[in-house]
Amino acid sequence: DAWSLGDGYRVRGDLAAMLGDINSAEADYATAYAIGWDAQPGHAVLLFEQGKPDEALAALDRVLAGRTWWHLQRRGMLLANAARIAALAGQSARAETYLTEVETGAVRWPQPAIRALVAETRAGLLPSADPAATQLRLLARQLWTSARLDYQAARVRLELAATYLAAGDQAGAEAEIAAAEFSARRIASPRLLAEAATLRQRLTPRAA
Repeated sequence: DAWSLGDGYRVRGDLAAMLGDINSAEADYATAYAIGWDAQPGHAVLLFEQGKPDEALAALDRVLAGRTWWHLQRRGMLLANAARIAALAGQSARAETYLTEVETGAVRWPQPAIRALVAETRAGLLPSADPAATQLRLLARQLWTSARLDYQAARVRLELAATYLAAGDQAGAEAEIAAAEFSARRIASPRLLAEAATLRQRLTPRAA
């Protein structure tokens, strides 16, 4: 039926985006829309990563206005992604608005993935050098790991590695990069491997 087919294209688009195959992701999201389904929050995340935060948030707001079973069933995940995108885009007041509903409905949405996105959002609302931001990202990494979502856990590991590098913590950065690389190879994600390689180049070579 249209539900199964549309959601299948949405999920396949998410997987393509995680692998770094952006053209395939966009094609699958477009097909999901054409069938009459919705490609969120994955399409919004992709738009944000392409430097289009306003388009990403507008797309999520359109879906959040829906009142079908599907919209209500996924509302917590949609709100959490919107909050994270708004925080990373520097729209703190908008992020707090999304967060208020997510955190008020914590009993309805106890999933580790939603809690991880909330932790990431809270981290994004703090200065990057704030130790509390690092603690929140560590929590997010733990939650993604507990949910067995290797891509997301590795993504946060690379964010932590960048934070450690900025603080001069070479050992901490190398540990996170190595763990992210392990996950990236396990799920065969060229995208994560490329991002890890870029960070690895910033490590100070060890003395012979």
